[in-house]
Amino acid sequence: MPVTTVMTTDEVAPEERFAYWREAICDVFVQLDAEPVDDAPFDGTIVSSAIGSVELSDVVADAQHVERSPRQISKAREDLCLVSLQTAGVGLISQDGRSVLLRPGDFALYDATRPYTLDFRASFGQLVYQFPRASLVERGVDLPHVTARSLRGKGAGIVVADFLRSLGATGADVAPDAAPRIANHTLDLLATAIASAMDALPEPDSLRSYRRRRVLTYISDHLTEHDLSITTIAEGLGISVRTVHKLFEGDDLTVGRRILAARLERCRRDLRDPLHRHRSITEIAMRNGFRDSAHFSRCFKRAYGTTPRDYRRDPNA
Repeated sequence: MPVTTVMTTDEVAPEERFAYWREAICDVFVQLDAEPVDDAPFDGTIVSSAIGSVELSDVVADAQHVERSPRQISKAREDLCLVSLQTAGVGLISQDGRSVLLRPGDFALYDATRPYTLDFRASFGQLVYQFPRASLVERGVDLPHVTARSLRGKGAGIVVADFLRSLGATGADVAPDAAPRIANHTLDLLATAIASAMDALPEPDSLRSYRRRRVLTYISDHLTEHDLSITTIAEGLGISVRTVHKLFEGDDLTVGRRILAARLERCRRDLRDPLHRHRSITEIAMRNGFRDSAHFSRCFKRAYGTTPRDYRRDPNA
């Protein structure tokens, strides 16, 4: 069964509790700055477990202000995204010039590669889902435009919120063999909730997001094609190469890098998927659009810090 980790201030001296908490959230999530909002005694508990590529944490704590600062990003650039589902109290998430107030049942996305703040003025509870950033990019999500927005909305968002709550209650019981598929299902549902939320935005945000998502969906649907490029994308969608470039102006990933990141993420998933155990590493690389196994191995190690062979062999890699 998955390993469950519990970090709590219960047995820490009162004067040392927030310092302990600050280290705990950096260990469980990403490098963060945190401060209490008052002088009251502080209590906090995090119960964490992994479901495939998704780290799930149930957080219950007192008031605090948390910041992912440029300084922390420069020290440790974790390539991750997080989704917080509010279970108690109220939380404020701010990123990319936007802020969203979360009440119980609401959830929102934030990106650890850029600065953000979390503000809790009273005791609160959250389920926090943490996963590789590439896993949303690969699903056509336009990250800079979806952070710090309420994803609950109507329809799909409500269904996904219910699923996330259910997963939070039972995630620690997921069998290891089922975990990769549960994780992929979770990420597919999150991408669906994001698409639904973006469609509800007024023009021009929703129109540009729609066009970008068409490009990203085309990439996802054609990753296995070795000649996939910005030119073939433009031809396939009936738009100009210049239009494709303009849709991604100012982003931290070019279209070419998005294609590479999506291919690597799909290969990473296949390397751990029990249904692909019979396939060689080279076969997995080729069926996901790579032309050369040596090039794939170099790119994989650069992205994940380990070779494809070692990643496949070591469940903790």
